Amino acid sequence: MYSWRKIQELIYPTLRDALIILALCAVLACFVNLVRPDSLDWFAVCDYDILVPCPEPIGEATAMSVEDARRLTSDDLLIDARLSDEFSRWHAPDSINIVFDYLTPIPDEAIRKIAAMRAHRIIVAGDGQDPDSGEQLAKEISGRGIKNVHFIVGGMAHIKFANENHGDD
Repeated sequence: MYSWRKIQELIYPTLRDALIILALCAVLACFVNLVRPDSLDWFAVCDYDILVPCPEPIGEATAMSVEDARRLTSDDLLIDARLSDEFSRWHAPDSINIVFDYLTPIPDEAIRKIAAMRAHRIIVAGDGQDPDSGEQLAKEISGRGIKNVHFIVGGMAHIKFANENHGDD
């Protein structure tokens, strides 16, 4: 068993050495910041937005299987919620691209465009991930007042797979 004096003899030098190392690191950091051409400010010059409010998809959207999606009519509108570069590599015929962003709401012009098309059903397909961008976009579209909105379970990857296996492009 250690005596209190022995514990002090072990702790104090360790604590002293840690403080010396901390002080040397702080001095080195300050020196490096001074000699940098684009040095960091010592104090914040403006307030930073720490929390960014994300839009909450508040509407209801019905899940739809790929088999149901293969029976689309000319009265239906297929929206691809994937990124633009993914859409340009491959997309379903007659689909439009409205990229879903988890941090910003859908622009009003996109909602007006969807409403102006007067589609019987709005079917949204996304990336198929969890959470699925298609499902989230469908809920947001529905929450903005568009009715009869559905999303395809599995997203565009499942549509592409089904098209390739049925000889459609």
